[in-house]
Amino acid sequence: MIARRHALGLIGAALLLPGCSAKAVNVIRIGSTGSPENATIAEIYALALERGNIAVDRHMNLGNAQMVMAATQRGEIDIYPEYVRTGATNLRETSLRANAVELYNEAKPFYEQRYGITWLTPSPLNDSPCLATSQYAAEEFWLLTLTKCAAIASQLRFAATPDFLAPGGVLQRLQEYYGGFRFKKVFGCDPGTQYDMLSRGDAEVANAFTTDANIAEDQLIVLGDDKHFWPLYNVAPVIRLATVQSHPHVRFILNHISRTLTNYAIQQLNMRRDLLNMDPHDVAKDFVTAGTR
Repeated sequence: MIARRHALGLIGAALLLPGCSAKAVNVIRIGSTGSPENATIAEIYALALERGNIAVDRHMNLGNAQMVMAATQRGEIDIYPEYVRTGATNLRETSLRANAVELYNEAKPFYEQRYGITWLTPSPLNDSPCLATSQYAAEEFWLLTLTKCAAIASQLRFAATPDFLAPGGVLQRLQEYYGGFRFKKVFGCDPGTQYDMLSRGDAEVANAFTTDANIAEDQLIVLGDDKHFWPLYNVAPVIRLATVQSHPHVRFILNHISRTLTNYAIQQLNMRRDLLNMDPHDVAKDFVTAGTR
C-alpha cells in the first residue's frame, strides 16, 4: 500500500518542464508528485514563501517521486516535498526498522555531494500504514496500541482491504511480528469502505493510513505502533543547494512551516480537499494563514 502514496504519478508527464529553460531571476520553482497530498504540501511551501515576499513558479503533479527528483537534479525545479525514507531508499535498500533520523543523516550528505541537493528539517508528519479504531471501541476495550489489539483480537472484528489480507500480506506479518492478531471475524472490503464499517459499528478495527481524511472526518483513533512494526515516512523539503545559497531565508521559512505539518494537520487538510471538495489552493492558503498569524 505504500506505493499508493509514493509511486503515484502521471507517468506520461514530460521529462523537460515547459518554461524551465529560462528561469526568471529570483523566482523559485516548486514541484510535486502526482499525489494529491504531496501537491497540497508543495502548495503550502509555495504560499509560505510568497508570504515571505519570494516569487514562486508552480510545477505541480509532475509524476512519481523518481521523475520529480530527476527534474530537480536537472535544475528544472528548485524545491519539492519528499519522504525521507523514499529518498534514502534511492541510495540503497533500507531496513524497515531504520528510523527517520538515521535515514535523514544518511541521505542528506549523499544528495549534497552527488547532486547539489539538500534536505531541510523533516516535519512531524508520518504518512504510514496503521490500524485504526472508533472512539467507542477504544473506550469499550481500552484499545490504544497494537500490542493490546494483538492480545484481545479474538474479541474484535477486523475490516481490511484485500492486499492487507492476502497470504504473506500485512496481517500475516503483523501476526508474526507482534504475535496474536487472530481476530474474531475478518471482513475483506473495498478501499474506503472499512471506514464505513467502523462508523456503523460493524467492525472494531480497520487498516488505514495515518493521514487519511476519514480519520479526521470520523474522529477515529490510530493505534500506537508501540513495537515499531511500520517504517516511518516523514516528509521534508528537498531543495537545490544553489537555491539555498541565493535565498538563504528560504531555509528558515520552510523549516518553520515543516514544524506545523503534523499527522492531525494533514488529516484535516485531506478531509477538506477530498471529502468536502474544497480547492487545494484554498485549503493550503487557510493553513498557512492560520500558522503565520
